[in-house]
Parts: sequence; C-alpha cells; structure tokens
Amino acid sequence: MAPDFTLEDLDGNKVSLSDYRGKIVFLNFWATWCIYCVQEMPDLESANRKLAEVGDAVIVTVNQMEDRDTVRKFMEDNKLTLPVLMDFTGEVNYIYGAVGIPLTYVIDKDGSVYGRIPGRTNEETILKIAEALRNGNDDTENADDR
Repeated sequence: MAPDFTLEDLDGNKVSLSDYRGKIVFLNFWATWCIYCVQEMPDLESANRKLAEVGDAVIVTVNQMEDRDTVRKFMEDNKLTLPVLMDFTGEVNYIYGAVGIPLTYVIDKDGSVYGRIPGRTNEETILKIAEALRNGNDDTENADDR
C-alpha cells in the first residue's frame, strides 16, 4: 500500500493521497530548480489532460521544499495546470525515498504501489502504463523497481 499523506496545494487546501483512491495515480516528485523536472513538465501536462478525458487516472506532483510563490510563478509562467502539493518539510519526499528527482511513483486504483519511474519520464510512457493498468496487464517494462 502506498503511504498516505496530507499536504497543501498551491491554494492552501489540504489534499491527501487517499483522496485519489479509485484512480491510477502518477505521483511525481519535482522542483523548479531541477532541469530534468522542468523538461518533463510539458509531457506531464499533456498526459494529464489525456488521462482526464478517460477520468480514471491523474498525475499529482509533489514539490520538494520550495516556497509557494516560486512554484505558483513557475506553473503560471509555463501555463501548467497539474495538481501541485507542497512538501515544505521534505517529509513526504523522505517517506517515498525521493532523493533523486524527478521520480514518479505509479499507484494503482487500490492504492498499491505498482512501480516507479526514476528520472525524467514522458507522455508516451505514462499513457502506456495507464493503459496496461486499465487492462490488468502487468508486463510493461516502463515502471521498474516493482
């Protein structure tokens, strides 16, 4: 089972991972100072829009210990609408072992960790994994370290 947590979003609303139970969750750890994180954001945005069309999966980003204003400006400047949760203390990053970022955990509809994607990912990989989970297919090689 993926460790549950509660963090604030950019507007100060409390959001828990368990709020997404019943959906496939791509839990992405990132920071604005991380070049690979910045490079993958357009793919994450596009993938999240496509996932929203089906409605059974979502990308949730967890920002690593930055201030809300910096992250909000980054999101606005890059026209990004992804959900952002603020890990001000680094506690959730620690629980998930997000030492190197970007890092994306894949959590199935039951709340179990399906796998993780270390390093930069892309839209194709995310959509392929989501489709595999929808179909009950466990042979995708893209979510490793299971």
